[in-house]
Amino acid sequence: MGKTNISWATDAWNLIGGCSMQGAECVNCYAMQMAGTRLSNHALYRGMTRQTAAGKHVWTGDVRMDWSREALDQPKHWRKPRWIFVCSMADLFHVKVPFAFVDAIMDTIRATPQHTYLLLTKRSLRMAVYVQSATNLPSNVIWGASAGRHETAQERIPNLKTIHGLGHKTFVSYEPAIGPIDWQPEWAGAIDWIICGAESGNQRRCFETAWAESTRDFCLENQIAFWFKQNSARLPGQDDYLPGANNTAWR
Repeated sequence: MGKTNISWATDAWNLIGGCSMQGAECVNCYAMQMAGTRLSNHALYRGMTRQTAAGKHVWTGDVRMDWSREALDQPKHWRKPRWIFVCSMADLFHVKVPFAFVDAIMDTIRATPQHTYLLLTKRSLRMAVYVQSATNLPSNVIWGASAGRHETAQERIPNLKTIHGLGHKTFVSYEPAIGPIDWQPEWAGAIDWIICGAESGNQRRCFETAWAESTRDFCLENQIAFWFKQNSARLPGQDDYLPGANNTAWR
């Protein structure tokens, strides 16, 4: 846990190991492959994947949480402001993660107002349920939903709209972009920031620059911050140029 190479964050704070597939975007999940290979002996990830006959590592569906004070208090030792991606290797709103654990994370976030915390999920409905039921939520959180194609955007962005309507900041991670998104006018008031990026790696799927350009234009037209992470390339961030994209974050 600590510094990350993810361009739109400065640090990762990982307290959960394990997950389960949640749509086509998950097929080449980097966390799933890391958990099954170089992190396979780490206490959080041991036994969280199985290897298929084709040699690919896939989630078992089990989830393990680190409730230790050392893990939960880590951001308290970072005095200078940071942009922290919470659970970059998992999903905080997985059905097997109890809201009591989310509450414990919120306690740390509330105690560290110098930081900005990025919560990203493919389970946006469960996140919306949590936000609606919780009290005294910290203001230094940006609540995010991941969607890599129009079908999942249609499903998840309305849940962000619910969260935004309660006065919270929200973002969409359009990555891995594996299909176009037809950005709807009614979504504009529900999103503060959109990140867009193609899939990376040897198994990366088709990406069309036009998808990123239409996302950029939607952001410009609606005064939404836009961050272009990368074009299709083997390594993450290998080609991060898109004309007209100035990579602004909601800061």
